[in-house]
Amino acid sequence: MLKDSRGRFWRPDRGFNNIPCWSLTEGYQVRLRADAAVSWQGDPIDPQADIPLERGWNLIPYYPDYNLSADSPDFTALSPILDHLLIAKNDAGNFMLPSQHFSNMPPWTTGKGYQ
Repeated sequence: MLKDSRGRFWRPDRGFNNIPCWSLTEGYQVRLRADAAVSWQGDPIDPQADIPLERGWNLIPYYPDYNLSADSPDFTALSPILDHLLIAKNDAGNFMLPSQHFSNMPPWTTGKGYQ
């Protein structure tokens, strides 16, 4: 199953898909029955590409092909938006909370999505 941040999903085993198109500025959650290797084809996305964010939760992709620190006090991975950021977290439950100068999140990594 593949799910977007709006709750729409693709369920190939049931022939159901209500995600109208793949958005390069959005992250997706994937649930698998077993380990799998996935590869994508197409033009590379510029690591400096803007990702539009809306008020509230966003599920975003991480484009660069290098890691960026999520450590406090700099929060380098999200430093351009720190004045607007309340909390960010990864799929393992680690999070950064800039207002409290806290982060237990490992560096942001290629191919990951973040909330």
